[in-house]
Amino acid sequence: MHKLRPLKIWESTYQLPPLVTGARKTDNSLLSYIHESADVAIKTSHRLDGIESTTQNKFRYPGTNLGRNLGLIAQLIESGLSTKIYYATLDGFDTHSNQGQAHRSLLTDLADSISAFTKQLEEQGNGKRVCVLAFSEFGRRVRENASGGTDHGTAAPVFVFGSSVKQNVIGDHPSLTDLEQGDLKFKIDYRTVYADLLKNWLNIDPSPIIGGDFNPVGLFS
Repeated sequence: MHKLRPLKIWESTYQLPPLVTGARKTDNSLLSYIHESADVAIKTSHRLDGIESTTQNKFRYPGTNLGRNLGLIAQLIESGLSTKIYYATLDGFDTHSNQGQAHRSLLTDLADSISAFTKQLEEQGNGKRVCVLAFSEFGRRVRENASGGTDHGTAAPVFVFGSSVKQNVIGDHPSLTDLEQGDLKFKIDYRTVYADLLKNWLNIDPSPIIGGDFNPVGLFS
């Protein structure tokens, strides 16, 4: 997620067809919305055609889906699009078996992709404008199962990256012995993290979004 700045204007001699640019007369609000959405989609697609994909190799992105997607996001940010939040995924953490080998590969991909992404942002001059939140939709159990993996759990770590983020660990290391029905006990309510991102990064009132008042956890310097 990043802060907005004035858009760049891309020059082009390409002319959009009358189907896109022509005036449409309709009293149907739903049809009007569909027309407007189509216009935005086509114009955005045309603009993205002007974004080159040759800079990724310079920053040594992994040849993975995450590496390619983060490289593209860095270019979209540099292009001046007004999008405030980008979303990328890294699948494979549902490690019910052979977790050690899978985690080694996944975390290497995550680390190398984030490293290349932050280096590219810094060279662009966008390092202080971008904050990266890495989170999982579920945690893992502490005890290893019979297949050399772990099953679904509760608490999980969250990583936040960016030049404006404090470089420290927030919260205590979870206990591996003081458990709740075999699960880690969470130390930080995730809503305090979202409250910080919404209020102090995106300048949005977090209360109606996360359903209450939660003190920001203190992510930013």
